[in-house]
Amino acid sequence: MKRYYVRDIQGLEVGDALTDVFLVRRKQVRQTRRGDDYLDLTLADRSGEISAKIWSNSDAMGVEFDRGDYVEVEAIVGEYDDSKQLVVEKLRRIDAADVALEDFVPSCSQDIEGMLERLKQMAQSVSNTYLRALLDVFFDDGEFIERFKRSSGAARLHHAYAGGLLEHTLSVVGLADLMCRHYPDIDRDLLIAAAILHDIGKVEEIAWDGTGFEYTVRGRFLGHTVLGLEIVSRMIDAVEDFPEPLKLELLHVIASHHGEAQFGAPREPVTKEALLLHYLDNIDAKLQMAGSAIEDATDEVWSDYSKGLRRVVYREGKEGYSFRWPEAPDAATSGEDSDSRADASGEQSADPDEDMPSTLFDDEER
Repeated sequence: MKRYYVRDIQGLEVGDALTDVFLVRRKQVRQTRRGDDYLDLTLADRSGEISAKIWSNSDAMGVEFDRGDYVEVEAIVGEYDDSKQLVVEKLRRIDAADVALEDFVPSCSQDIEGMLERLKQMAQSVSNTYLRALLDVFFDDGEFIERFKRSSGAARLHHAYAGGLLEHTLSVVGLADLMCRHYPDIDRDLLIAAAILHDIGKVEEIAWDGTGFEYTVRGRFLGHTVLGLEIVSRMIDAVEDFPEPLKLELLHVIASHHGEAQFGAPREPVTKEALLLHYLDNIDAKLQMAGSAIEDATDEVWSDYSKGLRRVVYREGKEGYSFRWPEAPDAATSGEDSDSRADASGEQSADPDEDMPSTLFDDEER
């Protein structure tokens, strides 16, 4: 069992010794100014990654392992450019069968099965016959759902851990439901269905390769938006007499959820629902990045530099990423005929503030 995760090392003192197992994410032979070879490594576990150096006997130790291997290291904690690093003195390769994979695959801290069940409840609140049937096709595909609930939300920037895609999706769906109570003319059924399905292409775009979450061949060629359009189109074909206008609107919301072509959107949003999903998706991505920066910070007041946000984040007294799971409304009162929609006089018959979540966070990878 691991004693020290990468995150724990940040709290150790320079000169402290440790022995533990890590995953080799990067391995490079470099030279000192005097021309001597040394090994520059990036070691990782589920909590993050850390730079490591092998200065002595690097040639002999280097042939013992490669990128993607698990290694037990005896090391001394050092520091360079205000960041902790490890100086490796001894190292041996560990067979993958002898490590606990959960120590090395970053995973969502929330209850996966609980989030999936809540997402199903939100799907059941969709009253449009065809969209509800489409969501049934999605949830009834057990093999795909198993992949979906364990998928990462991104390769690098946000929700980049197993279960991250499900977590992000549930958060976006919760925000979508919240916005429909604020804007009663929005097609709630369309927005909720699109929020559930908008990122499912990531199931095929990103995969764990043994050292981290990386893009698949199809993912690099097509991207998750195009892959998602393919998947949703196939599911729509399984729903008898699915209306063509509804199909076009749904696919448009998914196609445009990144907002602009420079951020990977095949089309820009041209409907209210598409605009809403784009901004909600982006909100959740940015706040998860900010939350991660706060959680991973080595300074008490400011976070380390966030590549995704391109800034540091103020963290004193702040907490990391979290959101309140949406409460699924009753299907009979949440769809097109919902009493919460504006009546003919323009007044809402339901209190939009009733049971409204106080904190919801939403995200999108740019």
